Order: sequence, then structure tokens, then C-alpha cells
Amino acid sequence: MRNPERIKKLLDQLEFYWDQNPDLRLGQIIYNIAYNEGVEVFAIEDSILFNGIIKKIRDDYFSNEEVKMDIDERGHEIKQGEFIWTDLQKNTNDS
Repeated sequence: MRNPERIKKLLDQLEFYWDQNPDLRLGQIIYNIAYNEGVEVFAIEDSILFNGIIKKIRDDYFSNEEVKMDIDERGHEIKQGEFIWTDLQKNTNDS
């Protein structure tokens, strides 16, 4: 079973981005991120969607000096290290 904690993390970022872009439809946001990441919409993994939203927020709303975190290709926060996406992908049955 996938870790259910990933759902709130993803939806929180989506909510923030969508609040800043109320003229976009949900489908547009998801499609644009999938397109930018080079994946089909129906096959987009939660981690790719999450990272795509983070990139959009970072690129659209923060200058380089204001960025408090950076995300590597595996979804790890490089500077702060408070949240690592891969930890939320682990099965809840794993120890």
C-alpha cells in the first residue's frame, strides 16, 4: 500500500499553486506539468506531479535569492532537508 501521507503533501502544494492561478482549470495544471515533465497525463506519478508543482511555484513566485529549498530529480529537498518525497512513497507495511 502506498503511504497515504503523500496525498496531503501533494494536495497542499496543488492548492497553493491553484490559489495563485485561479483562472486555470485543474486539468490544465495537471496536463501542463505532465507535458513539461515529458510524461503522459494518465501515467504521471505522484512524485512527478509534486515536483512539477514545486518547480512551478519556485519559478513563478520566487527569485533565486528568495528560494529556501531546491528539489533534485528524485524529489529531495537539498537545502532544508525537512521533507523527502521518497519517504512518503514507501509502503506503509515497510519498517
